[in-house]
Amino acid sequence: MIELIKNTENETGLFSVGMEVEDINTTVKELKSKGARITQEPTPITVGTLAFLEDPNGAKIALIQHH
Repeated sequence: MIELIKNTENETGLFSVGMEVEDINTTVKELKSKGARITQEPTPITVGTLAFLEDPNGAKIALIQHH
């Protein structure tokens, strides 16, 4: 699932884009190895685990692994 959250105050027009991943730790490790800017390491939340990164334009990308 992909979720787009609109924000007209941000230059990109988006606050964040969210996507579900099967293994958040492996995904974050792979993204880091490719030079991605991780802004929040995987963190436990009520429904699973959440991490954030930013694209080159500053849009936030949320990764979530549900329980």
